[in-house]
Amino acid sequence: MKTLRASWRSIELREEGEWARLILRRPPLNVVDAPMAEEIAAALAACRGAARVVQVEAAPDCRAFSAGVEVADHLPERAPAMLARFDAIFREMAAADFMTLAVVRGAALGGGAELAIACDAVVAGEAAVFGFPEIKVGCFPPLAMALLPRLVGLRRAEDWILSGRNVSAAEAAAAGLARLAPEGDLEEAAARVRQDWLRLSSAVLRVTRRALRRDWMADLEAAEALYRSEILPLADAREGVAAFLEKRAPAWKHA
Repeated sequence: MKTLRASWRSIELREEGEWARLILRRPPLNVVDAPMAEEIAAALAACRGAARVVQVEAAPDCRAFSAGVEVADHLPERAPAMLARFDAIFREMAAADFMTLAVVRGAALGGGAELAIACDAVVAGEAAVFGFPEIKVGCFPPLAMALLPRLVGLRRAEDWILSGRNVSAAEAAAAGLARLAPEGDLEEAAARVRQDWLRLSSAVLRVTRRALRRDWMADLEAAEALYRSEILPLADAREGVAAFLEKRAPAWKHA
């Protein structure tokens, strides 16, 4: 295996023997901007042939796993580029020859929640919170549209996405989205997941995860096509983002 250790502006990649840590380092909330999205995709690409497990986590000085994508990047003129950069992360995950594990402390919201659920497993602290609030700013989360109904069922996914409400770690665990662990035992819980995978054949795991995920990228592409063709042309798509940035209630034209 090749050696891994690299730092970018907003992330760090650290080799830990047969596995690697991909550490999100954009305090305080790990809001993902365009350069950070590109860095995450590049780090995942670097892990091919170099790690059997990649653990995605926040740096200790961050208050959230990730509060999602920069809201301004959801503006209609910026959203296509944002989608392309964020989509590259999930394409790397789909093509990965390693297992992925998200360790969630604090909030995982919007694109941050999507990054977590796209991993093969999620370990969440008891105080963690998940949420898909995009509906509140006049859009929807394409990756969650494609993947969340597979993970928690259609009715529960509709509840979470259409309300935009926050979901506690306990509720997420009850739905099968995450494994719950006490805040002080998160690394121990993550280690158990990693060890289970490391005891198995990496080749068999690679083919099995590909079989389990065989259609999800096609579903993501379909969701993104709807986002581009039917969400972005709406005046409400611009109004929702503008209202958030201006810290006011949105005045929907199609209320």
